[in-house]
Amino acid sequence: MNVFTIVLPIFLIIFGGYFFMWRGIIERSWIHVLNAFVYYISLPALLLISFWNIDWTAEGLLPTLGFNFLAVLAFAVLLFLILSVTKLAPRLKASVFLTVMVGNTVYIGFPIMQDAFGAVHFGQVAAIATAHILIGLVLAIMVIEYWAVRSKKAGVYVVDFLKNPLIHGVAIGTVLSLIGFNGYLADIIKKPLSMLGATASPVALFALGAFMYGKFIQSHFKLTSIIVGLKLIALPLFVLFIANWFSLSSVSLGISALSAGVPVAVTVFVIAEQYKLDLAFVGNAILLSTAASIVTLSMFLLKFV
Repeated sequence: MNVFTIVLPIFLIIFGGYFFMWRGIIERSWIHVLNAFVYYISLPALLLISFWNIDWTAEGLLPTLGFNFLAVLAFAVLLFLILSVTKLAPRLKASVFLTVMVGNTVYIGFPIMQDAFGAVHFGQVAAIATAHILIGLVLAIMVIEYWAVRSKKAGVYVVDFLKNPLIHGVAIGTVLSLIGFNGYLADIIKKPLSMLGATASPVALFALGAFMYGKFIQSHFKLTSIIVGLKLIALPLFVLFIANWFSLSSVSLGISALSAGVPVAVTVFVIAEQYKLDLAFVGNAILLSTAASIVTLSMFLLKFV
């Protein structure tokens, strides 16, 4: 699998946003509008469709899914504890947790793993990736609420969490999948949702490119490099380490490692903008991790495929 052919279009769209901002074709005020569209409309639609299409009854799926939930949750707890004792500002701590825990599973992980393991295993790919998407996204939002938003009251976090449109997409999609809502009416509903969901990544990438014009901050390079190492190397290796206590097939193990090792999700930039986190740091993390993933994902593919 040539990871470069997957990553190159991502950078071309980012460059498009950068170019349009550089030439003055668009204004900086557009960035907030584009991000709001992704955050409130297209990304919830994408999550809803992704979770709706999962076959939870596939043979051997639940044990593998449980392993991935456990591994990702354990890593998240360790990361939270480590960040808690650092001297980083609360919003930067939240930014670090967000970038490490939310990966670009849908737009980089899915194409790579579908090509690597074939369509016959794609249901397993979608389900395993669910653990990484769900745990990463849910915990990231909770941590952001804890470190960056309001006073530390449990009721506040619960209310804000339940109001989050991304959580709505995950919850509704999961319920529709579990109750088996399919057929003609379901197909009619899925079509516009899929069309909206398809806009999430390109719009977010374009907005990221526009924001990054003149915004690359070298002071973040050292911390960003650490984030890249945690996201692309430490997390997948931690998953493989936990796998020693489980009986997994080579395919399940490979999918688990690749799901953990995808770069920072571009939608992290949208979430960071909504919560007023450090956008320059988040933007750098997305760019550097995506570029570095060409090497790291290729190495994991050589091992498991």
